Amino acid sequence: MRKALAMGAARGIHVTDPALEGADMPTTVRVLAAAARQEPFDLLLTGIDTSDGTGGAVAAWVAAQLGLPLLSAAASIEPHRETERVTVKRLSAKGYDVIEAPMPAVIACTQALGAPRYQSLKGIMAARSREIATRSLADVGADLVPTGGWATSVLAVDAPPARAAGRVVQQPAAEAAKTVADFLAERRII
Repeated sequence: MRKALAMGAARGIHVTDPALEGADMPTTVRVLAAAARQEPFDLLLTGIDTSDGTGGAVAAWVAAQLGLPLLSAAASIEPHRETERVTVKRLSAKGYDVIEAPMPAVIACTQALGAPRYQSLKGIMAARSREIATRSLADVGADLVPTGGWATSVLAVDAPPARAAGRVVQQPAAEAAKTVADFLAERRII
C-alpha cells in the first residue's frame, strides 16, 4: 500500500480479520463491496484477476453488489468530471471498443493501461505520513463470513507434470514436414 501511496493515492484501507483466513471469492467480494460502501469514490479500479485464484470475476461481482456499471478490460480511462461520466477504451477481439458510463463506476483494468506512475522521492517521503486505515470485519459488516463455511474450497494444489523430453526432427525439408504433420495429427492438434 505504501507503494500505491507513493504513486499518488490519498490513503489506503486494509481490511483484515482472522475470520477471513482462507476466504473464498464470494466472501472476498462481500468484504470489498462493504468496505467500498463506506468510502466516497468516483471510480473503483480493480485488476482483471489474481495470481492465486485467477477467477477474473471479482470486479463484476463487486459492481453487481454495489449496483454500479462495470467497464471491463480497460486499456485506457478518461473520466469527465463536468458530465460525471467515464469513457473507457476496452480491449476486444476486433481491437478496441469505446464505452461510456456514469460515475461512480467499477473499472477492471488491464496491463494495457501502461506502466504505473514512477515513485518520486517526494512521493515516497509523503507516503510515510499518508493514512492506511485498518478495518476489521466488524468495521465493515460482521455478517460477511458465512456461518456454514466457505462456498468454495481448495481441495489440492499440485505442481504441473514434468516436461517430457523434446523430439528433434533432422530430415530433409519434405520428410520433416510430413513427420511434423503426422506428429500433430496423432495428438489431434491438426
